[in-house]
Amino acid sequence: MSVHDYVIRMVISECNVSSEKLNALVELADDIGDLLPYLNTVLSPGDYSHAEKILTVKRGGHLITFRPRQIAITKLDDEDEAKKVAEDLIHIINETGANRGRIAASITSRRTPHALDLFRLLPGKNCGECGEITCLAFAIKLAGGQMACGGCPLLDTEEFAASRLRLRALLGDTSS
Repeated sequence: MSVHDYVIRMVISECNVSSEKLNALVELADDIGDLLPYLNTVLSPGDYSHAEKILTVKRGGHLITFRPRQIAITKLDDEDEAKKVAEDLIHIINETGANRGRIAASITSRRTPHALDLFRLLPGKNCGECGEITCLAFAIKLAGGQMACGGCPLLDTEEFAASRLRLRALLGDTSS
């Protein structure tokens, strides 16, 4: 199973028409519904509904929703970025299809953590060492996949070791 052809359609968010970011719908010529449980494993953590055949993940600052014949991608700068992200996702789909015999399919749903849940585990010092003005701003980027736990130097200290481990577990971060 692999995707051979697709069409990208750019759309403006109806929720925020003043936003400078764009969304894209990638219409697939091939049905990937049978691959969604495998993509759920490969792209973990994400939100997956086996009954509805919908997988939503955060990747590279984008919210990406897979359906059997469509991929929706949010927060794009332009059509060039949409094409690059779509090509990357098509590559992942095709690699997953080619290797599905070696991937354990998962039909369980894993909820991605909310920014406030992550914020509660941060040092709360608003020191700015991560490059953000506040720990809440860092948590929002962390939840959106735009930052990693390692972006907060205080989390690498012994004082916040337990928080670091809990954050990494919530985010599915397997780095040491």
